[in-house]
Amino acid sequence: MDNKNPIGVSSESRRQLLQGVIGGGAVVAGVSMLTAGGAAAQDGTDMMIERRNPNTLEDVSPYGFSHTAGVIGPHKTIQVAGQAGFTDDGPNDFKTQVERSYENVRKALAPWDAGPENVLKVTMLVVDHDLEKLGVIISTMKAFFGEDLPAATLIPVTRLAVPPVMAFEVDAFAVVKEG
Repeated sequence: MDNKNPIGVSSESRRQLLQGVIGGGAVVAGVSMLTAGGAAAQDGTDMMIERRNPNTLEDVSPYGFSHTAGVIGPHKTIQVAGQAGFTDDGPNDFKTQVERSYENVRKALAPWDAGPENVLKVTMLVVDHDLEKLGVIISTMKAFFGEDLPAATLIPVTRLAVPPVMAFEVDAFAVVKEG
């Protein structure tokens, strides 16, 4: 086992497994630097978000997230509490809950003049996690974040705050330029 493969599964096996989940794509090592709001100013007054996938680790961007995300320059931080996506009126299938949860993150960021491009990290809690749910999460994250993929952690759980209907929750850490 090494840094590139902490779970002891070959890259080819992970690629084949995830191809079935996300419908294709190759695992390619590389470095990805994406910015929000343009490049940092020479005087350091602009905030810049950098998302990096070091070439010493597997490129996880095909799976809907980045290994790291950092902020350069003056900024405000925003912590979005866990957002759920179930409603009394339904539908409350897993896909709908995931999509609504991310839309609730968008709504929570709006008063800060922030959006998905400002999110550095998300933590997702998933009831009875499986590969089908992983596919839904990956496709939703890619649609929501586009090329600005945040760092992410997924934690399988047996239940959430409102059993049995609540199947997904996501919180977010975001930054916006100061001033």
